[in-house]
Amino acid sequence: MTETEELRAAVELPAAKVHALDIVVDGDRATGRGHAPHLRRDADACRFWAFQVSANTWRWARTPQGRRIAERVNADLDGTEGPRAMLAPPGPGPTGGGDQHR
Repeated sequence: MTETEELRAAVELPAAKVHALDIVVDGDRATGRGHAPHLRRDADACRFWAFQVSANTWRWARTPQGRRIAERVNADLDGTEGPRAMLAPPGPGPTGGGDQHR
């Protein structure tokens, strides 16, 4: 398993699957961006439905025990610019591309 695959696996939460769009590894630090659907169960209809989607930024630090989550920022995608910007491509300019991806 590569280091990036290991970090992606670290954001698999029991209640939701975070969809990692991008992970950037920079030495002992790493940053990941992604989104996650929030589901509600409709027992009467025997189904789940997505009621919200959030943008997520994860920051990991290397420790003697391996990579550990140092910070997680979660913001509901409610149409405002802040949460949308969390999902924008990394790097300078509107198309991104300024960071190394591994």
